[in-house]
Order: sequence, then C-alpha cells, then structure tokens
Amino acid sequence: MDYRGIGVGEQHTVASTPGGVTLNIFKWLYYDPIWPFLFAVLLLALFPVLKIIPSSIGAGWMMVGMVLNVGYWSRAIGRFKEGCANPGIIISLSPLLIAVYTDMSKGDGDYPAVKIMKTRMPRVGKAPFQVGMRVPTVALYSAGMLFSGMMKPHWIDFYPVPVACGSWSDREVERVKQAIPKEEWEMLETWVKEHPQTAQPGLYFFAAPQAANAGE
Repeated sequence: MDYRGIGVGEQHTVASTPGGVTLNIFKWLYYDPIWPFLFAVLLLALFPVLKIIPSSIGAGWMMVGMVLNVGYWSRAIGRFKEGCANPGIIISLSPLLIAVYTDMSKGDGDYPAVKIMKTRMPRVGKAPFQVGMRVPTVALYSAGMLFSGMMKPHWIDFYPVPVACGSWSDREVERVKQAIPKEEWEMLETWVKEHPQTAQPGLYFFAAPQAANAGE
C-alpha cells in the first residue's frame, strides 16, 4: 500500500513522493544545532563517569547515549531520503512562516491538511525570500503514541522541513520542487488564497480545522 508518508509509530508505510535527498550533516547542524550538541555532550560526558561506577551500570548508560545519538541521526537522514516531499509556500517574512500541504490519509480516503510553521530556512540561490515563494519540504508523519490515534484512518500530525535545511545544492532543491505533483501545489496555493488571515502556526484540516488543531 502506497501511504502518504514515513510514519512515526506506524510500520510498513512508504512515501508516495519520497524526497530522495542525501542529508548534508553540516547544513543540518546549522539548521538544528541544539539536539545534536546535547546528545553528543551526553555521550562524551559518560566516559569519565565509567571510571567511578560499576561496569554493568556504565555499559547500560553508554548504550543509552549511543541509542540517542544513532536514533537522532537515523531519523534525520531518513526524513530527507525517505520522507514524503510536500509543497510549501512562504506566507510571512517576519516571522518567516511557511504553509505546507499534505494528504494525511494512511491509504483509505482523503484528509487534506495544511500546516503553518516557523522556520529558519536558509536562502536558496540569490533570490530573496518573498511571500508566495514555493518551498519544497520533506516530512515525517505521526500516528501518535496512543492506541486510539493509531487506529485512526489518518495521521494525527506531520513534521515538514524545507529541503534547503538539509542540502547545499540549489539543484537538489529544484529537483524536489519539480517532483511534487502540480495539483498539490495548486491545492496549497488555493488554500492560502482562501485563508489570507491565517498566520498562526498549527495544523489545519480542510474540512474541520478546529478538530485538526485539537489533534483529531
């Protein structure tokens, strides 16, 4: 079954339009330096601790540190390589906000939604940012941790990131932009035109934005 995205807490899901982007670690560290730094510091701080605690306990803590670091980078690399490519549009410059369209369906039915999010996206090429500029993104999806969320026919949330946050290549950004179906760009642009005052970060389902913001 060709689902919309690689899922968090959901197995056997495949992106309908995978990003196929090779993550540039240094570009990603510029975008998101805090968590990699904290996980790396935690791992390094464990080495001197091993000298003063029992080896069995120390090995357990070292394993936790390794899992956190490997898990973080596996998730980041997987988001760009296998995560779903979705269209995004800049809707505000100060703060920098983008609106991203997706279908939250897990395979049956249609659940179109738009997520508005703040970003520190670096500029692509020489063109300055402007409202209405198209921004290709890659996203992971979440079914939630509760059983009720996993049983829903749609994802409860998704987490898009601009391709430019993980790649130095303007050509790669343009490739992903062109890979996104034309009708998805049109759906997003239509939604933005119909919601000119919507500038608050959040998730908005087309049919029931109130329920979407509540995580329904």
